[in-house]
Amino acid sequence: MSSKFLLYKLLDENLMKEAGIYLSLPRLSYADVLNDEKTIELDDSYSYKINEYDSIWSPTENELQLTQSISIKHPSKLFGLEGVTAQENTLAIAVKIHSRTSNFTENLILKKFGMKDSNIEIDFEEVFEPNSLRGTIFFEYYLIVHELHNTSLFQADEIGMQLSSEPLLAYSVSVDGDGSEFPIEEFHDPESGLWRIWMDWVDVYSDSFDSSNIRILINSAHPLYDRLYTNTNKMNQYTLNNIIVSSIILVIQKA
Repeated sequence: MSSKFLLYKLLDENLMKEAGIYLSLPRLSYADVLNDEKTIELDDSYSYKINEYDSIWSPTENELQLTQSISIKHPSKLFGLEGVTAQENTLAIAVKIHSRTSNFTENLILKKFGMKDSNIEIDFEEVFEPNSLRGTIFFEYYLIVHELHNTSLFQADEIGMQLSSEPLLAYSVSVDGDGSEFPIEEFHDPESGLWRIWMDWVDVYSDSFDSSNIRILINSAHPLYDRLYTNTNKMNQYTLNNIIVSSIILVIQKA
């Protein structure tokens, strides 16, 4: 922490309680192949690997919608000599979204408010399109100075200053699983079933999990082949999941 943070008053736990600042757990959801909304149930770990909570969601096939609720019951407590800024100023709740692996940083003002405002409710939504996310995305929520009309001793004196030593809430969302995806290829044989698994490893403990050693083969000549795909030409995740589970059982039996 830099010395500058020690020169002005910061939001602490007591002031947060007095102001009634509350941030819910995030809510993640997406539309499945039938365009029905699916909610990914989260806990309070604040580090979310999505496929540990929902094995069907795919970063390449599905969008991801994040919803965050924030409320401030008594915002006037944040102003004046006992607060973090002068009565004439304006504060804001802001979020920083950043990801090195997805190569973006975004800073958003979610809500600005003054001393005369009351019972603030914020419902922040961010939608990430399919195939737009990689790795881990970080979300950090802050209380900041938005407009500065007057300054008081030992209070923040620059627009944009963060008014807490740590984020009000911080969490990460990892969109890539830890394991390898099953290699999937197609073949054409009118006499065969819808799918089969090809296994050709020497040492199950050391050989790589890739198409040179194992792969699921989907039969494009099978009458049910078209049912594997939606009207947008995306593979039906439910059916694919069943095939993968069956394949895993066969792999375990052989290993």
